[in-house]
Amino acid sequence: MVCGKKGQITLFVIIGIIILLVAGVFIYTGNRVNGSDFVDSILDGRNDRSLEGYVQSCMSTVGKDAVMQITLQGGYYELELPYFNAYLLSSPYYLNEGLVENIPSIDTVESNLAKYVFANLHSCVGEFTGVKNYELINMTAPTIDVHIEADGVTFVVDYDAYFNDGDNIKEIQAVTYKYPVRIPTYLNISKLLVESYLYDREVNYDDLLEISGEYNIDILTFDYGNSMSFVLVDKNKEYYFEDDKPVIYTFAIEGGMI
Repeated sequence: MVCGKKGQITLFVIIGIIILLVAGVFIYTGNRVNGSDFVDSILDGRNDRSLEGYVQSCMSTVGKDAVMQITLQGGYYELELPYFNAYLLSSPYYLNEGLVENIPSIDTVESNLAKYVFANLHSCVGEFTGVKNYELINMTAPTIDVHIEADGVTFVVDYDAYFNDGDNIKEIQAVTYKYPVRIPTYLNISKLLVESYLYDREVNYDDLLEISGEYNIDILTFDYGNSMSFVLVDKNKEYYFEDDKPVIYTFAIEGGMI
């Protein structure tokens, strides 16, 4: 729980960062209505005008947005009821009132990242009209494979698509894109915090400070009704988003102080 003037200031700062992160997702969503124009503007400054380069450019934005949303929502693309919803946070309950843990596995987070990319990539890639000198012959929806590692997330996008370049028929190759983020660290911290809460039946702030220092992550807690929200703010600038915003990972405990 955050108390006093300093706590209020910290809360406002975190809410401000969340507003900027969420606004960034919505701004991109609005801009990608015309995906080919959006990617064209990126590729104009590069020599890579290939089909694979086109997808790679889209993934540089869609992949970042996937990481941003899934970490803000505790590893999930779409939250199932009930979930924590306050302070502009929408977070899954990692511990419910029945003291049942519900921390997602790596496989679950990978699946949710893949769902985000599958749902949003076509808005950018479209029918590949942004790539010059290639005529699309046939295309099916891509397969999206996601692999989470200690230092990042690797996306593999594989389209079954064929193009005519005027001389030959070309099949697009699978595209690999990696985004730096410490998802296994956030999941491990979440498990440590839930276990500490289960042991003490309250937030142990000594444990909180120790974990925060060990992983270089700020850990904030907020009471709301009968729930408690946990906000992890990654202070390691190696994993900041390009616009100098930190990764924020959230989850909640249902039932508040037992």
